[in-house]
Amino acid sequence: MELMNFESSIKLGYFGAFILIIVCGIAAQIISYIVKGLNDYGITKIVGIILILISLYNLAKVYNSKKIYSNAKIGAIVAIVGIITNTIYGIYTIHIYQNVISPIDIALIMQLFFQILTTVFISAIIQFTFFTIASIFVIRSLNELAAHSNIHEFKTAGQIIQIGAILTIIFIGIPIMGIGFIVLGFAFLKLKEPQPTPPPNTQPIPTTIDSLTNFCTKCGTPIQPNATFCVKCGKQI
Repeated sequence: MELMNFESSIKLGYFGAFILIIVCGIAAQIISYIVKGLNDYGITKIVGIILILISLYNLAKVYNSKKIYSNAKIGAIVAIVGIITNTIYGIYTIHIYQNVISPIDIALIMQLFFQILTTVFISAIIQFTFFTIASIFVIRSLNELAAHSNIHEFKTAGQIIQIGAILTIIFIGIPIMGIGFIVLGFAFLKLKEPQPTPPPNTQPIPTTIDSLTNFCTKCGTPIQPNATFCVKCGKQI
């Protein structure tokens, strides 16, 4: 992967966080349940994750820290696998319920109610498992980036995202993760390109001894080249 400039890395990270802010919002969660056929959120989340991952890859090169990208890569892979698994499971169960409920049978709907609750609970378990594991590596990556950039919001964002990942088990975690991505977006905007460190001065520091090339043959005291007597013992040069 070719290294892009610093400003482009910031924009990629910000837009990736912005995408995840939208899809993790409460309104988006409600719409995704109400509007039938709205199944693109999995893809949108993956796009946001990939944009942030590319940004962290370039920032890892800028700050010369492999841990920034390596941890982010593992976290991204685990999160994407979780999103795909949950999406496939959701589409599969919805397809089954649509076929069973048609034609409408009230008694059958009531019978399926607890099965639907079970499906929702299993979906939450899938999210909790994959997102919690992913958040462990995400927080390591963001902590490393915070240490190198002195932008402490990266660390805060990682902590909020991890809390949200854990709370997906009780269905409030996704909006909390959205708050973490808001903080992450602001952290990207605060980044400043590090200035190159000037090379150290390797020239030898001149001393007074270097300029005193003559020495007294009797006592060894350094003397000026044009001196006729030793300033210490008085011997004539």
